[in-house]
Amino acid sequence: MRGVYPGIDLIVYGKPASMEYDLSVAPGADPGRIRVKFDGAESMQEQSNGDLVIRGAGTEILQRKPVIYQNESAASAAWSTDIIRCAATSAGLRSGAL
Repeated sequence: MRGVYPGIDLIVYGKPASMEYDLSVAPGADPGRIRVKFDGAESMQEQSNGDLVIRGAGTEILQRKPVIYQNESAASAAWSTDIIRCAATSAGLRSGAL
């Protein structure tokens, strides 16, 4: 899905029992605008390693700490990112340079 936020695209893929997604961030785009809502979540807990545990309906889902990559030409840059709770059932990203 192109343009879920200005300069940010969503790429979804997976296997039969799992789903993953990537967010492609264009140069100059702000990854701090990204928000993910987890419908059905009853609680969310940030882990010290940057992961997020989401609980609801007797299920626990682990959202791994993201890594942001920005590709320019032949070079690829990465920087550290933490998932942060924004509300009871939504999360966003807080990033800092590596």
